[in-house]
Amino acid sequence: MCDLGSRFGRFTMVGAVNTALTLAIFNVLIAAGMRAAFANAVGYGVGIINSFAMNRRWTFADRRHLPIARTLPRFVAVNLIGLALTTGLVAAGVALASRVGLLGPGSDVIVLNAIELGAIGLGLISNFTLSHLWAFGESDGGVR
Repeated sequence: MCDLGSRFGRFTMVGAVNTALTLAIFNVLIAAGMRAAFANAVGYGVGIINSFAMNRRWTFADRRHLPIARTLPRFVAVNLIGLALTTGLVAAGVALASRVGLLGPGSDVIVLNAIELGAIGLGLISNFTLSHLWAFGESDGGVR
């Protein structure tokens, strides 16, 4: 059995891989002219696929006996909640940064990446909690 701190560490490492993947996709799409919120959504979607595989195999390896038919839909739901959270945070961050003059018509990639990283950090906490308690949880955790 994995203690909570070790599990969170593993989840964070998987998250770091997904963050690099998300940022790479985000920056390619920004460079291609896509809006930040949409670029975030695409990068996040690709990360969901990678994240499920890595978390099932490593972070929650002691719970691999749980059926994929149960864990996968829950994991996708958790990540869709995370996607809504991070996309909303990116959109709000861009709006705020624009309002205070940090972003102009050319959009500063450093500011956009700072906004993206902040959203990813908050999404990490939300996703770990829901993944640990519900998606890969041993019991239903009261959520059906």
